[in-house]
Amino acid sequence: DNNVTAIFEDSFHFMWIGTRNGLNQYDGTNFKIFEPIKGDSTSLGHSFINCIVEDENRDLWIATEGGGLCHYKRSLGIFNTHTADQTNKKSITSGYINHLAIDSKGKIWIATAKGIDIFDPIKQEVVNKILVDEAIDYIYFDEKGNTWAGGTHLFKSTNGRSFTIVDLLN
Repeated sequence: DNNVTAIFEDSFHFMWIGTRNGLNQYDGTNFKIFEPIKGDSTSLGHSFINCIVEDENRDLWIATEGGGLCHYKRSLGIFNTHTADQTNKKSITSGYINHLAIDSKGKIWIATAKGIDIFDPIKQEVVNKILVDEAIDYIYFDEKGNTWAGGTHLFKSTNGRSFTIVDLLN
């Protein structure tokens, strides 16, 4: 399936293309394909890719449609997948992740149909959940320090904690 669902250029100028069937790295000449391998916990955790971002360590974080949050540890060439676990309050809320954004402190903001999780990559856990039960499709941090979240509504926060609905009609 060549249906492209995400495109990202990393700091090494590799192009990463997410599809419904996996993750592809393009070096300008060749493609390297990453797919889930049954029984291999270090392979890509799910084949349907929604979003790709890069952290300050040059590792990739991949949002999947049903498989959670995949962390590509570039130096080791392996993936670590974070899945939803209803018995663990510090796990991600949903395996269906729409979008990712990394804030100025290195935290990963995870947009889901059940709100936003803020994931600490050092602790390897969710440290906060906001806009719980709101369907969130996108997250964006602007140059003024505002946080924007969009989905069923458009939300804005000036402090990253409390959000207000922005009326798009005025």
